[in-house]
Amino acid sequence: MRTELVAACLVAALMGTTAARAQSQPTASEIFDLRTKCHELSAQLRSKWQNGFDAERQSQPNVSSLPKYYITELSRYSTSKNTCFSQLTILWEPAYNDLKMHQQVFNAQTGQTLIAIDYLTIKNQGSISDLKYLGDKYDFDNAERYRKMLMEGND
Repeated sequence: MRTELVAACLVAALMGTTAARAQSQPTASEIFDLRTKCHELSAQLRSKWQNGFDAERQSQPNVSSLPKYYITELSRYSTSKNTCFSQLTILWEPAYNDLKMHQQVFNAQTGQTLIAIDYLTIKNQGSISDLKYLGDKYDFDNAERYRKMLMEGND
């Protein structure tokens, strides 16, 4: 009798857990809305970056001799992390003080920089400022792997 009661309790607990999980999963429409909002947040970050670079560029005395630059933005909403990630990339043509390209990955909801990577003409550099990351935070290869994991995840 006691084992039957324990078994019944386990079955009820498992069914309750499964039902709770099913209820907490967002619908396809909700995921679409979250991804749309994520893209909007990422576009706002890009606009702030663009305005900052434009202001800095205009303050230079030799503005006409500075290399051209292009800023791109990529967003990704992670359903498993319930987080919006934004990757901003600036590309200089030609390289600017040995810097060819700079990338930053942000938590777009908080604005926190998670990763910064510089692609240089000599040696690439990267750093991870995400407090959740436990590995070597000042290694280019780790920063690049972590960037790929956040921006190219499976969910």
